Amino acid sequence: MKHYLLSIFFVILFISCKEDSGLEPEIVIPQRTIIAYLCGDNNLSSEVNIKIQALQEGMQKIGETDNHLIVYADSRNEMPKLWKITADETILLVEYAEMNSASSNNMNKIIREIMNDFPAQTYGLICFSHASGWLPRGALNDPAGFAAKYPEARSRSVFEDGENEMTISELENAIPLTENGDKFEFIIFETCYMAGVEVAWELREKTKYIVASSAEMLSNGFVEIYPEHLTGLFAPQPNLKTFAEAHFNNWNNKTGTSRSATISVINLASITELANTIKTIQINRIECEIAFFQHFNRNSHRLFFDLSDYIQSIATPEQFSAYQRELSHVVTYQAATPRFMPGYTFSFNIRSHCGLTTYIRQNAFPDLNAAYDETNWAKAIL
Repeated sequence: MKHYLLSIFFVILFISCKEDSGLEPEIVIPQRTIIAYLCGDNNLSSEVNIKIQALQEGMQKIGETDNHLIVYADSRNEMPKLWKITADETILLVEYAEMNSASSNNMNKIIREIMNDFPAQTYGLICFSHASGWLPRGALNDPAGFAAKYPEARSRSVFEDGENEMTISELENAIPLTENGDKFEFIIFETCYMAGVEVAWELREKTKYIVASSAEMLSNGFVEIYPEHLTGLFAPQPNLKTFAEAHFNNWNNKTGTSRSATISVINLASITELANTIKTIQINRIECEIAFFQHFNRNSHRLFFDLSDYIQSIATPEQFSAYQRELSHVVTYQAATPRFMPGYTFSFNIRSHCGLTTYIRQNAFPDLNAAYDETNWAKAIL
């Protein structure tokens, strides 16, 4: 009995010493928080819940994890909401008052709050809404007359909330750096026309990689691959190529009009070198006939052109070889179906797809040319 009591005494003493040691329990910081920003207060509203469900299925596949998936969702006729999606449930965190989700200030505030409440070693961002690359409001459908209709129009990049839109520069301002001053690991655009070199250049200080489409992105975008491939986005080195390749294969295996897709993985670490190479080529720029270049928008006019198709026409063979070397460091994966929306008006064949698009100045669109000259990309290469 004496030995038994002595043993208990030492156990209590050991526990007391541990409690008095002053050591704080180790805090485990998750590898990644992914933020999905679903700006669907427009005619894409019906897709918002479909995407949330697909993301939920993806988290179920992942199972229990320290990582976070936080979704900001704004739909028509509903208040914006913030959700946390786990393997087991979708948890409502906040229901906001009605707000403009295409506001740079609002987006920045929401992302900062998420980063504060769900800290991680790294962050990723998924963006869903309407988009038209660098183009000013109304220019996609009316590049000759947009300035008269929208005299205050500025470059539109991504997000549409009612009559409100966000510019490329506003998007860049909306995305904060991490507490350590690091960039986001990736931004995935589940939108149209965001694989433009103009967009990539604007976001080079805020993210390491972009996943985007040169052409439109057909509904329902990434919904069919989220369940199996969301897990790769949480890997220490996110499997963006695998994700993009799965998206392409999913659409390329369809038939008819649905067999329509373009996708790119863009590494922004080397985009300055690419810009410097193009700037050298642009010094000897000659006028080009745009009808011969690969384009990616379904309109009677052409606004998004394959970057390599254009550069090859204005560069010497030596310059083009130097350009291709730099491009290979920037575009780490690209794929395109042979045709885009066959059977629809202004469908087109895809014979050239380097993974980045560009605008080419056109005499018919003086206002659009002037707007392009104000982009940071144009200023960098001219």
